[in-house]
Amino acid sequence: MLRTLERIWSESIVKSDVLKKYAANRGALFAPMSGAEAQKAVMPAIQANTWLLFDSGKAKVSPERHR
Repeated sequence: MLRTLERIWSESIVKSDVLKKYAANRGALFAPMSGAEAQKAVMPAIQANTWLLFDSGKAKVSPERHR
């Protein structure tokens, strides 16, 4: 099943003109990624959100503990 999803992603989603147009019409960036590349790209946003949650009191455990 994972191979099927990976194939669909690389052969259909990444190359989809419909999705590219959808993103462009909404001012969104169309940059599909997967695996380690995707994790590296999204990590700054995850870290910023984690600190915002902690600093606002919505998260009880400091992100500093998980570095």
